[in-house]
Amino acid sequence: MAVDLHTHSCCSDGSLTPSELMELAYEKKLSAIALTDHDTVSGIKEAKKAVEDLSITLIPGIEISSLYDLGNVVKEFHILGLGVDETDVQFLKKLEQYGALRQERNEKMLRLISENVCNIDKDEFYARFDRSVITRAHFAQYLYEKGIVSSVKEAFDRYLGDGKPCYIPKEGVTAKEAITCIREAGGHPVLAHPPQYRLSLTVLDKVIKDLKACGLEGIEVVYSTYTNAQERELRTLAVKNELHMTGGSDYHGTPKPDIQLGTGLGNLYVPDAFANWLLA
Repeated sequence: MAVDLHTHSCCSDGSLTPSELMELAYEKKLSAIALTDHDTVSGIKEAKKAVEDLSITLIPGIEISSLYDLGNVVKEFHILGLGVDETDVQFLKKLEQYGALRQERNEKMLRLISENVCNIDKDEFYARFDRSVITRAHFAQYLYEKGIVSSVKEAFDRYLGDGKPCYIPKEGVTAKEAITCIREAGGHPVLAHPPQYRLSLTVLDKVIKDLKACGLEGIEVVYSTYTNAQERELRTLAVKNELHMTGGSDYHGTPKPDIQLGTGLGNLYVPDAFANWLLA
């Protein structure tokens, strides 16, 4: 059977509720699913309730946006936390702190969009995404719905992508802090989709070694958009550095319509063996 260890609900930037996502996972005959919303575990309680009547295992998770200083540039890294205790008080306090930093950034981006693109009614915007941890994807979706752009991609290409007129760099939690935070909440830190960081294999290997020394436990070696070569390279790095292998679709629903739960772009397969170490 297959699993999917990287998914999003409407509690961050996905389109399905946690319950709907669990039901879809059951329909897809997945044996296990990790709900890994951006910087929040607010959907875990609903997801747990939903799987009570379904023959599927839920792995509580999160995807923490973090920063890593390469010396010449600071990159945004995403760290998956698989098997976290979503009720841990200290964990929730830290997520609240991270959320405050995100909100500060969002307010700055709102002002830039209003000044450079179109006026945004703040109350209307937040009401539209009231269950969500706001990301750039929500700004892109809003601009699309208002007819300012013809697609979410255009919103990123013209306004919201790195270095574009309405982009604000992230501040705050480092990758090492995210790893520590996840481990203290009983979770297992995994480096998500490494090819997105556009690093050479040599640099990536050094980064992985550095993060492993801080508690990194796994690498996402199977992912919807990887090439065969990328998957082979990541599997090699995982073995070389004695790290666990994970994989997932990064399913969002409507925001990423081509990516399906469990199967990605059609040929994704994450074996259930990838979840065994998380369930032991």
